[in-house]
Amino acid sequence: MKKITIFLVALSSFFSADQLYTHKIQGGIGLIQTPSARMMEEGSFSLGYSNFAPYNKYYFYAQPFSWLEGSFFYNDTNTIRYADIDGEGIGGLGIQSHKDKGFNFKLKLLDESRFLPQVAVGMEDFAGTGVWSSEYIVATKLINNFDITLGLGWGKYGTRGSLDLNPLYQLDERFETRGGFQGFGGIPGFNQWFRGPASPFAGIETGYVLRFREQSLDIPLTKKRLRINSFGIPVKFKLDYDPNDHKTDFGGVSRLRDYPPPDSPLSYGVETSLGGLNLGLYHENLNQLSFRWSWSKNFAAPRELPDYKSTKTEFNRETFYLDLLRELGNNGVYVQSANFMGDNHLYVSYNQNIFNSEKEGRIYVDRIVRESFPFVDELTLIPVLNEFTYLSTTNDQDIRYVYQNDQGPRNRETSEHFTPRVEYPVLSYSIVPGFKSHIGAAPKFFFSEINLSIPGAVVLSKNIELGFHYTYPLRDDYETLRYDPVPTDLPPVRIYVAEYLRQGKKGFESLFFQYFKYLGNDIYSAVQVGHLEQMFAGAVGEILYAPYNSRFAVGFEIGDVWQRDFKKSLDTFQDYKTTTHHLSLYYNVPYLNFDFKLSYGRYLARDDGYTFEFSKSFANGTRYGGFFSLTNISTDQFGEGSFDKGVFFFFPTDLLGFSFNKKRSRSKGYNGIVWRPMTRDGASKLERPSELYPLIRQSKVLEFYKD
Repeated sequence: MKKITIFLVALSSFFSADQLYTHKIQGGIGLIQTPSARMMEEGSFSLGYSNFAPYNKYYFYAQPFSWLEGSFFYNDTNTIRYADIDGEGIGGLGIQSHKDKGFNFKLKLLDESRFLPQVAVGMEDFAGTGVWSSEYIVATKLINNFDITLGLGWGKYGTRGSLDLNPLYQLDERFETRGGFQGFGGIPGFNQWFRGPASPFAGIETGYVLRFREQSLDIPLTKKRLRINSFGIPVKFKLDYDPNDHKTDFGGVSRLRDYPPPDSPLSYGVETSLGGLNLGLYHENLNQLSFRWSWSKNFAAPRELPDYKSTKTEFNRETFYLDLLRELGNNGVYVQSANFMGDNHLYVSYNQNIFNSEKEGRIYVDRIVRESFPFVDELTLIPVLNEFTYLSTTNDQDIRYVYQNDQGPRNRETSEHFTPRVEYPVLSYSIVPGFKSHIGAAPKFFFSEINLSIPGAVVLSKNIELGFHYTYPLRDDYETLRYDPVPTDLPPVRIYVAEYLRQGKKGFESLFFQYFKYLGNDIYSAVQVGHLEQMFAGAVGEILYAPYNSRFAVGFEIGDVWQRDFKKSLDTFQDYKTTTHHLSLYYNVPYLNFDFKLSYGRYLARDDGYTFEFSKSFANGTRYGGFFSLTNISTDQFGEGSFDKGVFFFFPTDLLGFSFNKKRSRSKGYNGIVWRPMTRDGASKLERPSELYPLIRQSKVLEFYKD
């Protein structure tokens, strides 16, 4: 009997919109060389790489709001050496290929409607060296199965000079001339934005799903069913008109050895997506092939609560408290006190180690109690963390009604019938694979270390614990890591980062005591003593005033710290010692879940000034943000980059975790990235193991109404 397998290929209709919007070569949603007005879903994060001779580009992309995308990039120009720029090379790196980095953002101005396109304005490399400095306004409209983009660009996007006159010249004559790069870089180029020659750009993209159908036939025919298997591969086609003539890249094509001059402004390509991975192959400017890949994930997408493990099938009142203790404890929820009143009203005070969001934790505990103990009519939940008691909630599985009284987060029931005895000390730790990295050094883009990581704590009482984090190296590539910025007259508090990574691979990242205390009247306090971070040890005290029903909070911290030696020894320190202190104001912007933090004080290098921090947080704990600092040192003192700035991205650890046991698929903890274009000494803060505001924020009323 022979079997014949037939493959049928069909081209189906346009695939979903979220698969349509992918990255351009330089990062950011767009076509090939040019941006579009499209954006990804709110909460999305991407990382990617592209190769288009002579450039290798790495980028990170974030979508904190539906109307704002941001990204930062790291570019390696492999035909230019540092010696080509200054004759010897910066920091002795003459043979190294030239590296550059910067920030991009795009702001949506108008949503697409039946007759109007989606419109956005964007800026690229707006606060870097200016090598890639560009601005644009762009409109995109979906017509049938084709997404059509038209835009106008300045800077690199305007070098074709297709227009005789910058349209903005009519508003102000200063728009006719574009300023040049000044100083140490890192300062927004106000004298450049939307100035100088302008060029239009355009593009079109369409997407389909290639559906493969496998049909097996048995010969001769039998009564057996035909087996038909089918699967689909999304395919996208892109075409764009590049407004950059590339003749001014790095001051002219003559500096880009072996770089082929563009034959045409046209580029075309094809892309496909496999899960979160997107792959693209392009014929750029009709004279060279380029490649791009990116990985994307929506870290803010809502998730179902995990199943819980039930230990009994029947429960009764006689053994109720012990059953409650066991049932919640087996699911990562630990009863601190319980009071079952005569009217079938249960009060439970607890802490949990499953969810970063206490809102999710409340829903989870509510479900367990109500399904396990159906005779409970009313349920009041009171989460606690160390010394701090959060707001209580009563009788709503969706947790939309917050029980508020004059005591606010200090709501405690006076008649606690059941209080489990805790045997101190309590040790908790984990042994997991660890990872360290250094991004953006001149020798190469990415240095990394894989280690054995042992974080944990010894809880000595309800408000005192010994925290620790020990690492043991397994593999690293730090041998060639060099970070030798031009010296300044500031104390070297951060620029020795390469030495700490190379020499301090084994040892305690942190080892410290911490003490928490609620002082009354919405005032919270904390003290931390020991090896607080990789580079500094000492003692720090913090106090925070945070009314539970207010969007404002104010805090103050002060500490005496010593610089640790490069090997992270527990008993050896360097000579440098200083006092650091900051007064901080916190505010949550209504409707946007947008947090603003302003700090003023003294930094590790003994400079004084302000730090501005902006962040967007989501219900599951994912947080995007950025910051910049302005202190009383000059740009010359600070060095390359001119002032401290950066972006950060934190997400719950279990969002990237894989588990064969769904019941154990969630756990507390965060991973993340903090990225600065340059690591310098100015405006450097102490990286404390924990701060009060992120803990107390969980008790604020506004947390219950976050989507």
